[in-house]
Amino acid sequence: MKKTLCILCSLLFIFTITGCEKKAEPVKLNNLYTIDADVTIGEYSATVSLNRLGNGVWDIAFTKPENMNGMTATYENENIKISYKGLSFDMPVENIPFKAIVTNLTTTLDNVAFGNDVQFTKSEDRVFAKGKANGNSYKFTFDEKSGSLLELQIDDIELSAGFSNYKAMQ
Repeated sequence: MKKTLCILCSLLFIFTITGCEKKAEPVKLNNLYTIDADVTIGEYSATVSLNRLGNGVWDIAFTKPENMNGMTATYENENIKISYKGLSFDMPVENIPFKAIVTNLTTTLDNVAFGNDVQFTKSEDRVFAKGKANGNSYKFTFDEKSGSLLELQIDDIELSAGFSNYKAMQ
């Protein structure tokens, strides 16, 4: 009797765990848009406005911290142009430091947009997108009803981001 009860409890536990997340339809991000992000990586925090202008083409503007307000980064054709207070320079994207905020944000957002090896699941009113980019595992959270991007976690490099003010561009 105890053995049967133990087996039934184990099966119930397994079905409860696997029933929490169900496969979900991919969230559509493959368009032009602008979105704000409050990003933390380790002990560093920043607020950026991201403008997706095409496949792998981005304009990013920093608004916080105050000493970076006005800094912009433009990604296009595997190059990045960084501008700040009248000074600017260009460099290949591969020369950017491993933990760079903008590289990790844009690469993971593009990865989800194209659905490259991304697994979508849902639980309650949230859709989760899990994948790997730049050698790091990431997890996006979307609102299921609106499709709005809510947050990003890249635990491998201690990066988290909260998103707001999504607007599609024409």
